[in-house]
Amino acid sequence: MDGSASLTETEADTLAAVLARLIPSDEHGPGAAEAQVLAFIERALASDLSASRALYAQNLTALATWAAAEHGAPFARLDAAAQDALLARLEDGSAPGFSPAADVFFELVRLHAIEGMFADPRHGGNRRHAGWDLIGFPGPKVVFTAADQALDVEVTAVRPDAG
Repeated sequence: MDGSASLTETEADTLAAVLARLIPSDEHGPGAAEAQVLAFIERALASDLSASRALYAQNLTALATWAAAEHGAPFARLDAAAQDALLARLEDGSAPGFSPAADVFFELVRLHAIEGMFADPRHGGNRRHAGWDLIGFPGPKVVFTAADQALDVEVTAVRPDAG
């Protein structure tokens, strides 16, 4: 990864905390942290999404600063309830200091979180097929038989152990 495109430590901590609230680990399985969604986004910002790097930097800094002003600590250090409250304001567009707008940034991060959770692991996220296992996706196959396509049938995974 190109060092000039990677996130700073503060940006990475803030984004990791956001991702953990968007896709938390729970009784259904691993979340964004275990699936390494942060690594997926960092990798993408260093290549295909490099045009979004400045937007991430500006808005992650704005989120950390806003959280500190509202709650006395950066976003990554707040408890889940405080983080969720700030994210709700980010999502509805009422959070101040974001560019082009809070809700636009929220949707960008949400989209990238979903991509990192469910994309092919070779792109840096979905570690150990965490996202695929969560939704019961067996992995890409060359041929899906009629039996594979039947409703309410468990399809056997055919993927390498990579990830």
